[in-house]
Amino acid sequence: MEQHWYDNPVGRERLRLEVMAMAEHFPKFRLRLSSVGRLWWVGIVEPIPNLPFALAIHYGRFPVEEPKLFVEAPSLGSAVPHRYQDSSLCVHQTPWLPDRSTAASMVGLGCEWLACYLIWQDAGVWPLCPTA
Repeated sequence: MEQHWYDNPVGRERLRLEVMAMAEHFPKFRLRLSSVGRLWWVGIVEPIPNLPFALAIHYGRFPVEEPKLFVEAPSLGSAVPHRYQDSSLCVHQTPWLPDRSTAASMVGLGCEWLACYLIWQDAGVWPLCPTA
């Protein structure tokens, strides 16, 4: 059976902190568990009022690798800049620091990315945003 990052005391404590941060800042996000034990958060954000996006944060090999952010809905299409080949959002200009980042901070970065995306849709040029 695969060992997961949250299967030990240190990982369980980190998961507890992640859950607390999300409950405080984004209480409508829900933590999901796949049939193979992978964790991810999913919820709705509105970078501008009345324009909802479903955002997902996948932990993957956390904390060895940073969580990945995905827009689940609406579909963004394939030609959107500042995304990786797997369609995850490129949200960092500097290296990710696992001891300073939580799922809640990733939601904030996702919202900033979405604001840049909306400007790009209107202007045709990706703006100088803090995340990309």
